Amino acid sequence: NLLELIIDYCKKAISLFNHQVDGDILLSDIHSFVIEVYLVYKKYDLAMEYMQNNKIYDKRAIAECNYRLKKYNDSSNVISNIYVSAITDIISSAHLQIRILLKQKNVKEALELTNWILNLINSIEKIENSFAEEKILYMYMKVICEKVLKIKSDDTIKELNKYEMEIKDEL
Repeated sequence: NLLELIIDYCKKAISLFNHQVDGDILLSDIHSFVIEVYLVYKKYDLAMEYMQNNKIYDKRAIAECNYRLKKYNDSSNVISNIYVSAITDIISSAHLQIRILLKQKNVKEALELTNWILNLINSIEKIENSFAEEKILYMYMKVICEKVLKIKSDDTIKELNKYEMEIKDEL
């Protein structure tokens, strides 16, 4: 059986793996390959067992296995966590990209990214002001871009002041 042969070779590779050698292949790469092999061969229960036994938390693979094993709620919970994590990463790191764009004098692109982030926050915000601090940060960046591009920024400043007042009221 090809599946068994592949898994056996991977297990041998894992047992022979030398952590001291700086190579192109990491132990996690081998584990990921084993998981992918199980998925290709539609052995979702074995993939889950392998991840559990080797303490591997591959969210995408877990969600896929749960879905294929008809554990829809479990799959949905993992996928929701993936979404939240990805969106949080985007929101919390975009300011650095905007600052880089500003340093490179790409102000128009920085403004576009700032507006995109603000629209993203508005589209996912379920509880009012749950992203107030992030909105304030990106509105400051928007005002900077608007000033440099000589775009009227009165509306942005009014909205910024509104959020700052709401934050102060909460404190």
